[in-house]
Amino acid sequence: MHDVPDIHSIRTLYRLGYSKRQIARTLRVSRKTVDKYTDPEYVVPSEVRMNLRSPRPAPKMDRWKAVIAQWLAEDAQRPRKQRRTARKMYQDLVATYGEAFDASEMSVRRYVAQLKGQAAREAYVPLEFGLGEMMPADFGHALVVLGGGRR
Repeated sequence: MHDVPDIHSIRTLYRLGYSKRQIARTLRVSRKTVDKYTDPEYVVPSEVRMNLRSPRPAPKMDRWKAVIAQWLAEDAQRPRKQRRTARKMYQDLVATYGEAFDASEMSVRRYVAQLKGQAAREAYVPLEFGLGEMMPADFGHALVVLGGGRR
């Protein structure tokens, strides 16, 4: 599938009177593609394809999600340089639980990234001020020619 700008280019050239063969040669696409996008019945799909409706199951990670979430909460209280990375969390899980821990390092990394991403999306800056607390103003100086004189 081509991007919307490509489709727009094909349709624009077609409206300007170019033949389908010329459009295909100019834009280096097949004539079938040009036929498809110049058809008046064709509508560009607006939804994103390949979107998961529900998260994929992670049976090996389900047992360890609470532990990782707790570690992330603890690390949030620590100084930045003392926090655990996802790799270090994986290594700690293997060292602490040994054979009982059977998930992969990538699963741990993916879950940590997901949790950290949720925390980043929840951040916001409130922009509500009481009356008279905040007012945008510019008290600059400018030279203006007004009525033939400089002011």
